[in-house]
This record gives sequence, C-alpha cells and structure tokens, in this order.
Amino acid sequence: MPALEHWERWYERNFPSGPSPFARRCMAYLVAGLSVISLGCGSGRDLLFFARQGLNCTGVDYCKAAVSRLRKLRVENAEFICQDVAELNGQPYDVAYARFLLHSMPEEKEDALLSWCAAHCRTLCIEARSDRGAVPDRDHYRRLINSGALLAKLSRLGFTTLLFEERDGLSPVEGEDPVLIDWIGVRA
Repeated sequence: MPALEHWERWYERNFPSGPSPFARRCMAYLVAGLSVISLGCGSGRDLLFFARQGLNCTGVDYCKAAVSRLRKLRVENAEFICQDVAELNGQPYDVAYARFLLHSMPEEKEDALLSWCAAHCRTLCIEARSDRGAVPDRDHYRRLINSGALLAKLSRLGFTTLLFEERDGLSPVEGEDPVLIDWIGVRA
C-alpha cells in the first residue's frame, strides 16, 4: 500500500492525543513566543501541546484527513498546511520539529529536508526509529536510521548537538517500545 494511502486510512480511524514524551523533553529547550514548524505533524498531538505552551506553530502534513481534522479544532497559535514536507518554501522558523518522520522517507528526501531545516531554522528536534532496533512488521514504508550517519550529516549542516539518546524506553507506541534516536541541536 502506498504511504499516503496508508496514513489517510490510519488518520480516519485513529487520532492520538496528548503530547509524546519527546515533545515534553523538547520543551526544556524552547520558550514561549518561538515559531515552530512541525514536519509531518500527523494528529498534531505535539504541535497542539507546543501551542498551549505559547509557541507559534505551523503543522505540515501531506495527509488530508489529518490536516482537515486539525483545522476544525481552531487552535490559537496554530495553523495547518496540507503539503508534502519536501515542497516547503523559504519561510524561516525558530524550531523545526520532526517526530517519526525521517524513517518514513527515502534518504534523498531526508537530505533535502535536513538541508532546508539548516537554511531556515535555528533549532532542530528529531525523533526517529534507529537501525539498532527490530524492523516492525508493517504495511507501509519504513527506513531505519543509522545514528552515526545522521549525526555526521547534522554536523556537516552546521548543527551542534544539545541532546542525543539512542535506546528503547523513550517513546513506546502502539504496543511497541522501539529503539529510537532522540536528538536536539542548534545552529550558531
């Protein structure tokens, strides 16, 4: 099943709420008033949390079902755009937030997206599935991320690491406890 079709069906049936553990961890590095772009925002659970903390949020996702549902919420400090993150424009943001996104795209798209983040954002927050974990049996695309390669790529793009962890227990999801990479960094 193509990825977009999978996610359209998934968000028609599911809509997780409440912030992820990663979003809560990121708030230690963020302050009210910052602009945040949530890349592949999905249900918006983390973006809604950020908006309630006083951040100015833009959620981008290519899934019409998710974006339509989020727009109906009419949340202060939050706007939602239905668009592929690979087609972002030049608007700058203080923070780019990408949870469970990088492992859902081919590496060429990841490279383009991270380059966009380096050019348009000062802070970057990433949570992704690590190649140190088992490949889950799923009906959609998933590419596990090598942390060494990711850290080298982020360093080449000018980011300095503020937080890095790679382990299970970071964010159990849907009955799984995958090995994840949690990373937060800034550009000078």
